[in-house]
Formats: sequence, structure tokens, C-alpha cells
Amino acid sequence: MSHTSDIYRYTNFDSERYATFNRFFSLSAILDHEKQVRKCVLQLCARLEEHRQTNRPVVLGSVFRSLATDVISQYALPEGFNLLSERDLGKDYHNVNRKLSGVAAYNRHLPFIIPTLMVLPTWLVKLAATPGMVQMLNFQSHNRNQARQIVATGKRSDDSVLHGMLNSDLPDSDKTAERIFQEALTLVGAGSETTGSALEHVFYHVLANPAIKARLFADLSEAAQQGDLTSHETLKQIPYLDAVIKEGLRIGNEVSGRLPRYDPHNPITYKGYVFPPGTVISMSIRDMHLDPDYHPEPLTFDPERWLDPSMQKRSEQFFAPFGKGTRSCVGRELAMLEMRMVTAILLHHFKMDLFRTTYDDVRMQHDFFSPFHADGSKGLQVTIT
Repeated sequence: MSHTSDIYRYTNFDSERYATFNRFFSLSAILDHEKQVRKCVLQLCARLEEHRQTNRPVVLGSVFRSLATDVISQYALPEGFNLLSERDLGKDYHNVNRKLSGVAAYNRHLPFIIPTLMVLPTWLVKLAATPGMVQMLNFQSHNRNQARQIVATGKRSDDSVLHGMLNSDLPDSDKTAERIFQEALTLVGAGSETTGSALEHVFYHVLANPAIKARLFADLSEAAQQGDLTSHETLKQIPYLDAVIKEGLRIGNEVSGRLPRYDPHNPITYKGYVFPPGTVISMSIRDMHLDPDYHPEPLTFDPERWLDPSMQKRSEQFFAPFGKGTRSCVGRELAMLEMRMVTAILLHHFKMDLFRTTYDDVRMQHDFFSPFHADGSKGLQVTIT
């Protein structure tokens, strides 16, 4: 495991494409659009306030996925989603996404399944579609039309990430309407389930551990007296908040599937083994995060491992929720800002308690590249008072 970084380093990496996206997802770029994230978080607070007044439990895991979908789509696309405005807060949409993620797992072995589904006429699918499926189909149609419009107008701007693809040095083959549409799907998919799932794990473990909850609330209250909890400048000065989020990312493992890497030109040497060019190698982030040799008592939610100098260095060394090296997740800064802001605002503003939720309701039972909880479980549910 000490040579893990070597596996990430040897990649067939398209530096031009990374540079195109990186200028939108660097920390400075994210902070320029901080108000967009804040707008979504405050909208979430308003919807949760409605539930507080009705005393009805909230399926918070589903709500977090809706928030994450709204944030990434509104940030990256000319016109994004607004699931938080839906009556069910996007619950049915995410139920559909869960089912499609399961289908995608089968598609790895039977690669004709998804291409077949994609060519079915929309009108035919809608005959048996749930409201969530209709939302998904309409959103995909809207994204395709947005991509076509960007290409048709030929406007070179950075108004959105999709506009930025056209306004870049990428080859013409990467600037077609179909390619831009596919990138839109990738961006929304990569930035929604992962971040939503991470928040679900963070909140479950905080609410299930009164001592952790009390300390975090105290630190948030102190920070709120000195600054704005929707500001990056304030949030980055709360070490315990970051420790809680890191521990949620470690134990939740929001990318549970293996990440294949290969070097088409050079052999790769690993612990005395030499792999010829073109050999596909993958590793499991989950196995590393839950390895007791590197994270003692790995199933225990312990934010102190990120604060105690005797444990911090080793914990950081074997921590890769966003990957590592040149193929690491380009959206990590947006995800971290979103998780900090949501965790701080909600836990400071609302009194939440678990409702009919145990660890079995949130832990991974299915690996559909992202971790999914058991069938029949609603995931994280809370009451708000």
C-alpha cells in the first residue's frame, strides 16, 4: 500500500480536457460562484423549515441527493435542475436513479442493455414511467437541447462549463453537441450521488454520536458569532468540521467501485512486479479506507484521527475519497464547499434526531460504483424540532 501513489501516477491522461474543466472547478473559480451554492443551501433550509412546522420525518438522504443535483447542475449547465422545489423534494427521481444504477452494474457484463434502453422512444417509456422517470427524461432532453444550442450559436464564452468546452483548445471532436451532452450527464452524475451519499453518512454518524454532535455544535456556535456559516472564509477556520467531514468520506466511501488505470506506452513496476504496457490495474478505495493497518478501528467514526498529530499524517497518507494524482476528481473543491456549508448551517440551525434509522439503513449493501443501502431501506430519516 505504500506504493499506492505509483498506480495513480501512471495514466493515459488527457491534459487538455483536464485543463478545460479545471478552470471551472479550481478553488478560486468555485469561490467566485459561492453565492450559487449558498442559494441552494438556503433553499434547502426553507424546505426543511416547512417540515419542522408539520412535525413530519424527513428522508434526509434523498434530500441531500437533491441538493447535490441542484448544485452541480446549476453550476455546470446553462439551466440546471431544481429538485428542491419539487413536492417530494426529488425522492422519486432518486429512486429511479438507484434502479438505473443497478441496471448499469449489469451493463458492465451485458453491454447492450443501456444502449438498447437509450434508443427506446421517449413516448413509449413515459407510458409506464413514474414521475421521477419523467423528470429524468425531461431533464436529459433539456440537456441535449442546451448542448445543441451552444454549438449552433457558436458563442465562445465561459457562461457555463458546457460553454467552456466550446471556448477551449479541445479538438473539434470534443465540441460536438453529442459530446457536450454526454459531458453534461457525466458532470451531473458524478457530482450528485457521491456528494449526497457523503452528507448522508456524515449526518448519520454525527446524530448517532451525542458527544461528537455536542462538540461540533459548540464549535459551529462559536464560529457563527465571529462570521457567516455560509462563507468559505468562516468555514475553513473550523478544524473539527473538516475532521467530521473527512471521517464521513472515509467511512462512507462514496466511490466504492474500482478505478481502472493503465499506461499504454510504459511498463508499471509495483512491489517488484512488472506489468507490461496496456495492463489494466485497479484498486479499491474502500479497502484502503477500512484497512486497520492504516486506520485503527476503521468502522468507528472518530474525527480525532484527523486532529491528533500521532494519527493525522498516516490517516492523510491513506485517504483518497477523490482519488489521487492526475486523474483525481476535478470537482473536489465544489464538493467540500457544499459539504462544509450544509453540515454547518443545518446542524447549527436545526435540532435533528434520528428517526427509525440504524447503521444498517445507511451502510453499503450494493456496489453500483457508488455505495447504495439495502433494498427496502429509506436511508437516513430524521425529525426536526
